Amino acid sequence: MIVSLCRTYLIVAPRRVRPDLVVQISVSVFQLPYRHLTVHAAISNNREALTHVTARFVSGSSRLMQMKMPESAVPGNYSLRIEGMSAPNSFVFRNETPLLFRAKHVSVFISTDKTFYKHRSTVHFRVVALKPNLLPVMSGSINIYVKDAYGHVVRKWIAQQLKHGFFEKKFATDHPARHGWWSITVEGWGYKYKPCRFRTHLYLKTKMDVNVTVPTYITDNEYALAGVVKAAHTTGVDVKGNATVVLDIQPKGVTEKDKFVTITKTTAWFTKEWAFAFPLSEMRKIVPSLEGAKFTVTATVTDWYFIETKLARAYSTFYSSETHIRFLGGTVRVFKPGSPLNVYIAVYHEDGSRYTAMRYRQVAIHTSVRRRNGGTILMEETRRMIPEDSIVRYSFTPGPDDEKVTISAAHDGLTRKYKQLTAWRHYTRKNQYLKVTSSTDSPEVNTYIVFTVRCSVYVPEIHYLIVSGGNIVLTNTLFMKHRQKTFSVALSRDMVPNSKIVVSCIVNGEEVLADSLSFYVNGIRNNGVDVQLTMGKDISGSTTEVIAAGDPGAFVALATAQYHLYRSGASPFFSQHDVVEELSGYDDHTSNSYTQTWLHEEGRQEDVHFHASSTAIDTNSTFSSAGLIVFTDADLTRFPAASECNETMGILPCFQGSCYYADQQCDGEKQCEDGADELGCPSTDDVSVHRPPAYKKLWRLERELDDHVFAWKTSYIKPHGDARMRFDIPIMPQVWVLGAFSLHPEKGLAFNEYPLQMDTTRSMYIVVELPKHAVRGEQLGVQVAIFNKGGEPVEALLTLKGSKQFDFVTVQDSGQVRSYNPRTVGGRDIQTLVPLQPGDNRFVHFPILPRVLGKVKVKVSVATIGDSLDVTKSVLVRLEGITNEYNTPYLIDLVTKGSVLIPDLQMPVPEQFIKPDQRKHLYVPGSATAEITLVGDIVGPGIYLKRMRGMFMLGYIHTNVESYIFNFGNNLLWLKYLKTVNQLPPKTLDQTLYNMNKDMQNIYKYIHKNFAVGYYTREVLACVWSTSLALEFLSMAVIPEWEQTLYIDVDILNRLALWLTSQQNVTSGAFRSTKYIPDIRLLSNMTGSDGLRLNISDTAHALMSLVAGRTVLTGEAQGRAERAVAAAADYLANNFHRLVDPFEICLVTYALHLANHQFRGEAFHIMKRHKRTGEFEYWSEHPVAPNPTQIINTVPYRLHRRSPPLYQSRAVEGTAYALMVYLRHNELTEAMSIMKWLQTQRNFEAGFDGTQDTLRATQALVAVAERDTNRHLYNMIVTLEATAAPQWKRTVHLRRGNFATRHVVKVPKTFGSVRAKVQGSGLALLQMSTKVNVEHPEQIRRPPERSFDLEVDNLLFWGRNGSHIEMNICIRWVRTDIAPNSGAAVLEVDIPTGYHVKWAVLQDHRLDGAVRVMLSKFAYQKVIMGIEFLNNSRNCFFIPAERWHPVANMTIQNKIRVYSKYEPAMHNTTMYTTYNLFHLHICQVCGSFQCPYCPFYNGGSTLSGLQAATLTLLHLTYWLSAYL
Repeated sequence: MIVSLCRTYLIVAPRRVRPDLVVQISVSVFQLPYRHLTVHAAISNNREALTHVTARFVSGSSRLMQMKMPESAVPGNYSLRIEGMSAPNSFVFRNETPLLFRAKHVSVFISTDKTFYKHRSTVHFRVVALKPNLLPVMSGSINIYVKDAYGHVVRKWIAQQLKHGFFEKKFATDHPARHGWWSITVEGWGYKYKPCRFRTHLYLKTKMDVNVTVPTYITDNEYALAGVVKAAHTTGVDVKGNATVVLDIQPKGVTEKDKFVTITKTTAWFTKEWAFAFPLSEMRKIVPSLEGAKFTVTATVTDWYFIETKLARAYSTFYSSETHIRFLGGTVRVFKPGSPLNVYIAVYHEDGSRYTAMRYRQVAIHTSVRRRNGGTILMEETRRMIPEDSIVRYSFTPGPDDEKVTISAAHDGLTRKYKQLTAWRHYTRKNQYLKVTSSTDSPEVNTYIVFTVRCSVYVPEIHYLIVSGGNIVLTNTLFMKHRQKTFSVALSRDMVPNSKIVVSCIVNGEEVLADSLSFYVNGIRNNGVDVQLTMGKDISGSTTEVIAAGDPGAFVALATAQYHLYRSGASPFFSQHDVVEELSGYDDHTSNSYTQTWLHEEGRQEDVHFHASSTAIDTNSTFSSAGLIVFTDADLTRFPAASECNETMGILPCFQGSCYYADQQCDGEKQCEDGADELGCPSTDDVSVHRPPAYKKLWRLERELDDHVFAWKTSYIKPHGDARMRFDIPIMPQVWVLGAFSLHPEKGLAFNEYPLQMDTTRSMYIVVELPKHAVRGEQLGVQVAIFNKGGEPVEALLTLKGSKQFDFVTVQDSGQVRSYNPRTVGGRDIQTLVPLQPGDNRFVHFPILPRVLGKVKVKVSVATIGDSLDVTKSVLVRLEGITNEYNTPYLIDLVTKGSVLIPDLQMPVPEQFIKPDQRKHLYVPGSATAEITLVGDIVGPGIYLKRMRGMFMLGYIHTNVESYIFNFGNNLLWLKYLKTVNQLPPKTLDQTLYNMNKDMQNIYKYIHKNFAVGYYTREVLACVWSTSLALEFLSMAVIPEWEQTLYIDVDILNRLALWLTSQQNVTSGAFRSTKYIPDIRLLSNMTGSDGLRLNISDTAHALMSLVAGRTVLTGEAQGRAERAVAAAADYLANNFHRLVDPFEICLVTYALHLANHQFRGEAFHIMKRHKRTGEFEYWSEHPVAPNPTQIINTVPYRLHRRSPPLYQSRAVEGTAYALMVYLRHNELTEAMSIMKWLQTQRNFEAGFDGTQDTLRATQALVAVAERDTNRHLYNMIVTLEATAAPQWKRTVHLRRGNFATRHVVKVPKTFGSVRAKVQGSGLALLQMSTKVNVEHPEQIRRPPERSFDLEVDNLLFWGRNGSHIEMNICIRWVRTDIAPNSGAAVLEVDIPTGYHVKWAVLQDHRLDGAVRVMLSKFAYQKVIMGIEFLNNSRNCFFIPAERWHPVANMTIQNKIRVYSKYEPAMHNTTMYTTYNLFHLHICQVCGSFQCPYCPFYNGGSTLSGLQAATLTLLHLTYWLSAYL
C-alpha cells in the first residue's frame, strides 16, 4: 500500500455485533509522525461502555484488536468509539458511529417426529442448538413453549439444560383440544426463535378409506389430467363396488361455484384401484383457456357388501409448460473495466426443478454496451449450451470506456421471452480499479481457497480481510511485486456458510480502492453419517436394524417420514438447506454469494452456490455492503450523486442523480431509472417460489395420522465407529424415508447425504378387529384381515389361540348353528388354512363367546413357511341389563366420641333373583356386586385412578367446558389436600398434573377470540358463568413448582379477567347474564325494578373468580379486577335482604366474605337463620330427607335411598358455601355438623350428585381437613363382617402412612348387610357401593318426580339381517313449574354391540331448530348429545346405526337416559329392546369363516391341533426337498 505522509491510518470494524461475539477490528497504521500512537476502541449501549480494547503502536503496522461482547448484552442503541492518541488527552483522531445489534448468537433448530397428528397423539420433538460455526452449544439453558392452534401456551419447560447441544422431549395432545396448526417455540440466550409448526387433525375412524391421486400441477403439454383412485377398508382389505370421479374446473378469476365446469367418469366395477384420465382436449372444448385454472377431483366409492360410501378429493393447478430463466443475484450489477463480468443464468421448469428436456438446450444472449461518450454498441448474439446442472455461465469483459452493459437472455425454445440484466461502471476518481477473483469453485472447511487480486496500477501493498458471520475473521497484507498476485487462504469453521474477502489499497497517497468477493463455504459434512439397513437379520420381518456409522463419540439422531408425505414437502427433518438458511441470517445485512435452490420431485431442496463479485458502486459502499465500517483519513471514494440525498433521513441516491426512499429498496419495482434501488437485491422473478407446498392439498388418510413412532431414536457412536439400533416395524405396510444427523463436540454437525428410502411392508401380516365393548352372552366375530404381499402364493395357517376366557363357537355342516347356547369349544387352539395368491387379501372371522367379565384378551396368529405374526386384542365384557347403583356412606368419628356404634349397611339386593310363581327376574343373576371403601379423614377416596374424571366419578360424559373445568378443579383440590397432609407420592403428582394439562388444553378450546369462555363451543354461547369458573380454577393452579408439567399462561388469565369485567354494569355493579344460562339453579327467583331477574348468581361467581385471580393477575387486568370486586360486592350487599332462596343466600354470603365486604357479618347472621336442622345442619329450599335408618331387634341398619332427593345438588352446593363461611368465622363445632351432613349426601364413592356440587363440596371438605392439626395422631382399626358369609372377616388398619389411601374390600355375597366395628382414634369415611343389573323398565331406579318425557319412536331394522338400525328418540321437558326450560341437558342412548354411528350423521342435529344439539358424539358404545335446553315441546332426534362388527345373540336391553346436567336427580331413564338382534345366530351376521353362504367363507375344514401339526410338517418337508 503506497503511504503518503498525510495518510496515517485505516481502521475497519464490523457494523453489527451480537452477544458473546469476539469483535475483531483491523487497524492499519501507515506511518507515525509521533513517538507512539495509542488506539482505543470501545462499544457502548445507551452510553454505557460494555467492552473495550487498547493497542499501542510504535511504528507503522497492521494488527487485529479484539474485544468480547458480554453474553448478557441486550438490544439497545449501540455505538463504536475509536480514538487515537499520541499522548494523554492529545487526540490524533476520534470518531463514533452507531452499530447494529442482533440478539441471536446461537442457532436453534426444532423438529418433530411428524408433521400431522390426530387427536390424542403424542408429539415427540427435538431441539438442536449450534454456534455459528456449526459446533454444538455446550452450555446454556432454554425455555420451551407449546402453543395450540389459537396461540395459547399449553405446555412450558423452563431452564432446560442441553446435552451436547441437544434436547429431546414429548407431550400429549387431547381431544377435543383445538385442532389446527400448533407450534413449539424456544427461547434461549436472549432470543426467541422461529417456531416449529405441526398440525393436529380431528380424525374419526371410518369403515373404509378412499384416496384419489392426481399431479399437484399439470402443464399444457400434457395429454391429460390422469390419476388413480384407491379404496380399502381401514384394515387394508380391498373394497369392491363401483366408483365415480367428478372433475370440477375453476377457470382463472371465477369464484362462483355455479360457474365451475364439471366432467364425470364412472366405473361399474371397482376393486382395489381405478385409473382415470381427463384429456386436456376434452377440457378445452368446454373451457377454451385453461391457463391458471384449478382442478378439483372428487372420487366417490361405494362398497357393495357393507353398503358404505366414501369420498375423497384431490387438487391440481394448471400451469404453462413454458421454460423460465433468471439471473442469479438480481438484475442490476456493477462492473469494473478490464475485469470479467460473470453472469449465471438458471434455466428451470415451473415446478422449480432443473431444465431436463432434450430439445432446445440453448440460451440466446445479447450484449449491448453504452460508452461514456454516449455511443452504444450491440454485440453479436451468443448462444450457450444448457449444461447438465441447468446453470448457464456467461462472461463479458467491459472496455475502459464502457459505462453501462446490458445483457439480455432468453431460452431458445418455441417462444423467446428475454430477461435483462444491467451493469453499471464502478466509480473511482481516477478510473483506477482493484479486483479480486477466485478459482476455487466449491470451498470446504479444512481446505484452501485460491484468490487472485489485480490492480490497474502498481501498489506495493494490498490488505485483505475475510469477513463471515458479520465479523472479521482474518486479516493479512500482500506485498506486491506486480499488479497481480495469487494467494491461498485456509478455510476454517468460522467462515461457514457465507464469507467475503475484502481487498483494499491506497493509490496516489490518498484514494482508497477496494473490492470484495462473496463465496460459500461448505461446513456441513453431507456424508458424515452413513446409514444402512439390515432387515435380513429378522426373517419374520418384525424388526429392522439401523447401523449409523460416523465419528466416534458423536451423537446421532434418526427420524422417519412417510414417503408420500415427504415427497409432498411435509418433511419432519431439519436439512442442510435449513441450516444454511438459518446461518445466513448472521450475514443478512451484507451481500452474499449467489444461490439457486432446486426443487426435487421427492420434496427435497438442493442449494447450489456461486461466487458473487461486489455490487458496490464505489469504495465506501464496498465496505458497507460487506457489513463493515471504516475509519480513515484517506479518501474513501463515493460516487458524485451520493451527496445529493439526505441518507440520515432515509433518502438514498440513484446513480444518475435522483433519490428514493429506503423502504423502496429491494421492493421489486425500479424507483431509479438506473435500477440503483434494486442493486444487489435477490431475484423476484422466480415463479416457483410462489407455489404452496403440495401437502396442503393432500386428503387426510388414517395411515398418515397413525400414532406409531417409528425409528425416532438417538444414540452415541461407539469407538469402533458405528451405532446399532433395532426397531419394531409397524404392521401396516408403508414406505418410509429415514434421515439422520450427528453432532460431534469438535467436528460439529453432519448429515447423511440423502434420506434413505425403506419399505417396511411385511410379506404376510394380519389385522385383527373386534368390538371394544360387549355384553355377556353375546357371540363376537373376531375379524381377521389377512394379506399376502409377497411374490409367491402361500397357504397361511391362521390360529385363534385357546383361552379360558372365551369359547369358540362351532358351526355344523351346512351352516347349522343356534343363536342361544350354541355348540362351543373351549381352551383349544382353532386353526384354519387360508390360500392366498400374491397381492391377495381377505377377511376371516373367528366366532367367540366370552365366558368371563372384564377384559377378555384374544390372540390370533398367522404362520407361513419362514414368517409368523401374533396379534392380541381385547374386549371389555359387561353384564346384560341396566345397572342400578347405590352408595351408602357413613362417617366414622372417633374424635368427638370415644366410641361409635356403626349401623349395619344394608345391601339393596335380595338373596334370590326370582320370586316364586313370577316370570320376571328381580335382577340379572350374578350381576350383584358390593364393595366397601375406607379412607381416613373426611375428604374422600382421593386420586385412586390413573385419570380422575367425571365419567368415572359420577358417570357423566363430557359435553361442555364445565365438564373439563370440573376435572381440572377436582384434581387440583385433591393435589393441594394431599400435599398439605404430606400424602402426595411424586408419581401421583406427575400423572395428575399431566392429566390436568390435557383438561387445560380442552378448556382452551372453548375460549373465544375475545377471551370469553363459551359453554359449548368456541363459536357460540359465551357465558359469564363458565368464564368465571375457568378463571377461578385456572388462577388457583398457578403454582410455580408445577409449571414444568402444568403451565398456566398469566396472559390468558388477564384476558379472561378483562372480558369478564367488561360484562359488569358500571352503574349497579351487577354482571350481565348472557342470553343463555346453562344451569337453571342460577336463575334467581327475585326480580329488580326493571322487572328482570336479579343477576345474583352470575355476579357472585364472577366475584369469586376475580378474587381467586387477584394474586396472579397483572397490569390493567389486576386493577380492573379490584374495582370490579368492590362494585360486585356492593351490588350483592345492597340486594341481600331481598334474597329468600337459601342457595343464593349461602352463595352470596361466601362471596361477600371472599371480598372482605363490611356487610359480611350481617350476611352471616342472616344465613344462619335460613339453615335447616335435624340430625345435622344444612341449607335447602326444600327439605332433604336423611338417609333412611331402621332398627331391627335393637340393631340399627343404614338403608339405601330409593332415589336421590330432587334438589340435592342445589342443597349440597349451598351447604358447601355455608361450611366455608363457618370456617372463616372459626365456628368449628357447627362446621363439623355441616360437614357430617355433606357426608350423608354422597351418591357416588368419589362424588355427590352433579359436577358443581361435588366440586364445591370437595373444596369445603378440603378446607375443613386443612384445619385438623391432630391428623398425625390418628390410628384406627376397622373390622368388617358380612351377615351373608359368617366366616368372612376383613380388617383394615388406618395409620399415619396410609391414612389418605383408599382401601377397597369386596364383599363375597351381595345380600344381607355388612357390619363394621372400629377402635382407635380419628376420622374415616366408610362407604358401601352396590351395583345390580335389571332387565325390565319398572325395575330401573326412578327419579323422585318426573321431569322429562322420553320415548323411542319408530325403531326400524333393515339391511342384511338388521345390519342397519334407525330410531327416533323423542324427549320433552315437563317441569315448567320450576323453569320454562331444562337448561343444559344430556341425552345418552346405548347402541347395540358391533354397531357404529357415524360422526357426520350426528352433526346433522347441531344448531338445527329451536332446540339445538350443541355436542353430538359416539363414544363408549353410546350416542351422547349435549343439548342447549329442552322446552315443553316434543323434540325428536334421528339416530341411524350400522353394523361394523358381526355380533350374534345380542343383548335385549339397551339403556336410554335424559337428565339435567346440574340436577341429575331430574332424569328419565328407560330402555329399548332389540329382540330381533337377540335371535340372530353367528352365520346370520357372517361372523364365522365356517358359514358357507357368507362372502368370507373359508372352504377348508377346521383343523385340530394334531392335524395342523401334521400339515405343517408336510409343508416343511416339501420346502426342504424343493430348495435344499
